[in-house]
Amino acid sequence: APAPAPASAALEEDVDKGSDKGGGGGSGRSRDELKKLSFLSPGPKTATPSPVSVRADSEMMETRSRPKRQRQAPIDVESIICLVCQRGDSELCLLLCDSCNASYHIFCLSPPLHCVPRGDWLCPDCMAKECHILQDEAFGFEQTEKPYRLEAFGQKADKFKANYFKTSPRMVPVEKVEKEFWRLVSSLDDEVVVEYGADLHTTEHGSGFPVDDQKEDHFYSKSPWNLNNLPNLPNSVLSYVHANISGMKVPWLYVGMCFSSFCWHIEDHWSYSINYLHWGEPKTWYGVPGAYAEEFERVMKQTAPELFECQPDLLHQLVTLLSPSVLMDHDIPIVRTDQHAGEFVVTFPRAYHAGFNQGFNFAEAVNFAPADWLPFGRKCIDHYQLFHRSPVFSHHELLCRMAANAENLDPEIAVESCKELELIMEEEMKRRTYVIETLNVGSMEKEAFELLPDDERQCCVCKTTCYLSAVSHMNEYGKCVCLAHVDDLVEMCKEGSLVDCCLRYRYKLSDFQLLHDNLQSRALAYTEWKIEVKNSLDAPLSARPGIDDLQRLIEIAKEKQLRSPELLLDIKEAIGEAEKCAAAITKVLRKKKARPLYGRSQRRKSERRLVTVDELLEFADQLDNLACNIPEGQLIKDLIANLNGFKKRVVKTLCLAEHNIELLQSLSNEAEAFAVDLPESALLRMELKVARWLAEVSEKLQASRTTPIPLATVRSLLDSAPRATGGHPAMMKALSRLQNLHDNAQKWEAKAQHSLQTRPTMKALFLENLLHEGALMPVSLPSVAAIRKALERANQWTKDANELLGRDSYPWVAELETLASKGRSIPVQLDGLSAIDSRVGIARSWRDRVSRSFLKKT
Repeated sequence: APAPAPASAALEEDVDKGSDKGGGGGSGRSRDELKKLSFLSPGPKTATPSPVSVRADSEMMETRSRPKRQRQAPIDVESIICLVCQRGDSELCLLLCDSCNASYHIFCLSPPLHCVPRGDWLCPDCMAKECHILQDEAFGFEQTEKPYRLEAFGQKADKFKANYFKTSPRMVPVEKVEKEFWRLVSSLDDEVVVEYGADLHTTEHGSGFPVDDQKEDHFYSKSPWNLNNLPNLPNSVLSYVHANISGMKVPWLYVGMCFSSFCWHIEDHWSYSINYLHWGEPKTWYGVPGAYAEEFERVMKQTAPELFECQPDLLHQLVTLLSPSVLMDHDIPIVRTDQHAGEFVVTFPRAYHAGFNQGFNFAEAVNFAPADWLPFGRKCIDHYQLFHRSPVFSHHELLCRMAANAENLDPEIAVESCKELELIMEEEMKRRTYVIETLNVGSMEKEAFELLPDDERQCCVCKTTCYLSAVSHMNEYGKCVCLAHVDDLVEMCKEGSLVDCCLRYRYKLSDFQLLHDNLQSRALAYTEWKIEVKNSLDAPLSARPGIDDLQRLIEIAKEKQLRSPELLLDIKEAIGEAEKCAAAITKVLRKKKARPLYGRSQRRKSERRLVTVDELLEFADQLDNLACNIPEGQLIKDLIANLNGFKKRVVKTLCLAEHNIELLQSLSNEAEAFAVDLPESALLRMELKVARWLAEVSEKLQASRTTPIPLATVRSLLDSAPRATGGHPAMMKALSRLQNLHDNAQKWEAKAQHSLQTRPTMKALFLENLLHEGALMPVSLPSVAAIRKALERANQWTKDANELLGRDSYPWVAELETLASKGRSIPVQLDGLSAIDSRVGIARSWRDRVSRSFLKKT
């Protein structure tokens, strides 16, 4: 489906020289580099018949209907069948072509339609004929003459979105805008016209990033993340393209509004791209991995074969959109993201991408090409030749220019360039041999192709820019072909041979080999240095180099200009780790000598810092893991060996079944006498805590035989239990016993509380059994008193009820009500309570009847 039209931008003279307004949405923020930014509104679409022009004062959204065609004569309804499935059922889903009356089910079409379209509809065959009629017209968008200032464009963009969604532009969810965008793209009846300031040259309008030629010295003007600097970084291949290619090496600006889109495309020369959103509403992106590019192209051609038949390079024109859901139905993986202000989006080689703007925003984009792009660049030129598409620059010229400057070339680029140069050398030798020996070219001459304009060295067959060689006719100026299409030149020549043709070449094969050798020398120097670095850093313990050897590798890299940030960082980190380890060991040994081995120092603890055994072991491990040897290593190993004897004695003591508190205290004091913070010290202290805790638990449990332990005391013992004891058997046994006591008490307490609070109340017998169960526990339980008191109150109530009901005279109603109220407050089921409630109810009922009979108003 054709996409909403991106409009180009033009420069409008700034009449009001004192105006500083700019920025998004009329915010008034000063943006000097964008003062003269203006936009042109879109023209009619040339890819569809009978376009309707847009007036300058028209609304930005219009609903257009297709022109009516003359209907065919009526046909027999019974004879209508789908030409695909040959069936006539599902009449409501049958479509009749408005041109030839061919019938199709909407679900039999490719791609299928979700509903019957409104207005006229053409079958695939008639649509193909329609496209053939328009095959001389180019697909794409035309720009009109209406200019905008940035502030005015932002106001109009916000107004459009607010009117369209009937709410504030910033309040519309991205999901809602996305759903509506793809609905409009797939709709056959509705058409929304929006405007897009796309592909604006920063050389004319300024950049959103600070640049070096500005008066003030800005930090980001030299940042590698500045898109004005990124393509020209030393490790970017594009830095060796001398021309300032706008859009590739020089960033382009993009000022969008809601629904303004960029259609499915890949970057020129299949390069990387990076897009930065300076400010404004988000930009929604869709991407296809580069590995699926050919499958993506196949699905696009299969979906719209008529369009590709008229214009085979349609995907190079940025005018075609297809819903990601359709691509996913054909097993094409799709990734999406919403780019917000302040975020970068990077696309990879041959990764098709498309998207649209959620609202008024401002972005900037440029291309870049690291070393791994070179194979993609070569394959892209071959692809361009198939579609007769002119490249932006000569890939062969770029490789040769880098080879000529091999001594200053980035080493990673040198390695990849050497591989690429070998491939094109092999191909060039085969083709030259074929032209010279088989086709017998008339003459040969050397030609400096880089000095010629691109149109004078363009292959007249495939439109590629020749650099290594070309064949031209000596009598017919302009008939120049690359060696890949030299047979086409033979057919064009009247003689049917290359007798009157000249082979023009940039380098002799010997010179070509020299270029390769220079590049290979650079690549080999880097490869050898890289191997030496890796061998040094990965050397076994017995063959590790010293710090001086690693320093020498850094000096070699500086001397030969071997820029490899990752490897240099690895070397510097290795040296830094070795020096740090050596300094720490020296510090430990210095303190060891300054402190007596046994006995306490008179200095305060805050004035000394003891090294731990873990640190000593870490030093020893680091010595084995370091990339280089240091002389201090053996000293630290000797210190560790001297501590092993004490460690063995501690382990032997801790293995005893029962721990003597006095013996543990003695070992703890001995550990503190070392000038090292031993882990055994903490372990001994812990064992002391365990031993003392076990003694306290044993004392409390012994006392519980005569006096129950308060539940709070059990909780306190559990909470005060030493942690990280390593599974001490006595400790685990004591903890288990205390935990069982605590859990049983908690269960009993929970049952007691439930019995006292539940309604209807529990029977007295149940509470008596529960009270007996609690009395058997060696723990003092708070609810025992509550249950005992409830039972006492129940017994007293029963006694009072029996006395009241056992008198010779009938009890008063008030007495019964008081007794019943008192019984209901007791959390025990009372046998006589229901009878009393019944008698009170009968008395009240009788009283009410008497009142109604004798106390009527007169």
